[in-house]
Amino acid sequence: MLVMCDIYELLDYWDNKHAVFACHHDYTPSTATKFLGNTQSNYPKKNWSSLMMFNNDQCRELTPEKVNTAGGAWLHQFKWANHCGSIPIKYNHLVGEYHPRLDARIAHFTLGTPCFKDYEMQEFSAHWFAERDLMLAHD
Repeated sequence: MLVMCDIYELLDYWDNKHAVFACHHDYTPSTATKFLGNTQSNYPKKNWSSLMMFNNDQCRELTPEKVNTAGGAWLHQFKWANHCGSIPIKYNHLVGEYHPRLDARIAHFTLGTPCFKDYEMQEFSAHWFAERDLMLAHD
């Protein structure tokens, strides 16, 4: 993921009523396989858990033991939460899955990051490479 905003902006969507907050994606993956030929699964709330903001006071059930032993559906579909608050999709823009979006605040390279062959020319890849170069320039 590439954060192109002040992450503090997410607090604009915070309230004390919800245990967790996420972008409520409503889509079906466009491919049957994903990076390196892995099978692409489709399930309710797909990619919601790729960006989350937790209200720790309401997440006491998420102990290390529970998280390490619970099934993926229970975790990724927020079956442990009373309700999942919403963050706008522009904070988890699924590059290559959604139409290009100039106002995206966070780019999620869900199909593959620009450092991999076949993904180096996708939306926001120039931004990704610029950030990589800045990181590598600092010793």
